[in-house]
Amino acid sequence: MKNPQIIQLIPCGKSPRGMAISKNSVWVAGYYSRNISEIQRRLGRKFEVFYTTPPFDSKKYQGNMRDILISKDGEKAYISNMGRNLVHIFSVEEKAFTASLVVGKYPNSLSFADEKENKLIVSCRKSNSVYVIDLKDLAVAGRSQVTGEIPTGLASIKGGFLSTSLENNKLELHKWIGRD
Repeated sequence: MKNPQIIQLIPCGKSPRGMAISKNSVWVAGYYSRNISEIQRRLGRKFEVFYTTPPFDSKKYQGNMRDILISKDGEKAYISNMGRNLVHIFSVEEKAFTASLVVGKYPNSLSFADEKENKLIVSCRKSNSVYVIDLKDLAVAGRSQVTGEIPTGLASIKGGFLSTSLENNKLELHKWIGRD
């Protein structure tokens, strides 16, 4: 396990960015192709693209899909769309976008706020804050104080979350206050 070697190259859209693994698939968010690809391995064969969505909202500017997060039950995917300031909810079974929520400017990384998966947190690079989405109500429930410039990385921890600041080279620890 010292020297990994490439054994397969899998085409999956223009500028693949976020990636998440569900029960039987790898899901990839296409930044410039503005869609989601499902990749599967069948009966010991190589991985192959099984399904690709049409570009989101193709009549308008679709934005740029950035990060993707799959629920534990494998039923939903949450996808940040940096160019449109949206977080999309995607039905894995139906292979379709089911809702979109407006969040701060340039949503980037996603993480569940806790093990229950009732809330989602989203780092929003141009808003310099992290937004909280209530997944039961499908609504923005809150927002962090202003973070360092261009919050990018995001990870939930017990009692709060960590975010990275691209411009000030810091890792920030945030504590939940008034959390339900």
